Amino acid sequence: MSLLSRLKRILGSAKPRPQTRLAESEALAFARAAIAAQDQAASDQLFVQAVRETAGGMTWIVRTAAKGSWWLAEIDDRTGAVTALRRHGIR
Repeated sequence: MSLLSRLKRILGSAKPRPQTRLAESEALAFARAAIAAQDQAASDQLFVQAVRETAGGMTWIVRTAAKGSWWLAEIDDRTGAVTALRRHGIR
């Protein structure tokens, strides 16, 4: 969880994270494996950007912490499958 998310939660300005089947560390591990398969150097610094409720359940949004170019992975909370893996920014 990012520092800003923790601060918002402490101050009460953020909604609590929805109940999930996966732990944050498991979602990060699935994303790290998927990103490392594409770009080994980019898989070092990851964080959970959000956990969103979708029609099929919960989706973890995990991205790399980088300036200019970053990877974003969407992880299905029920199965742990990577449903989307995209690179954003400068390439």
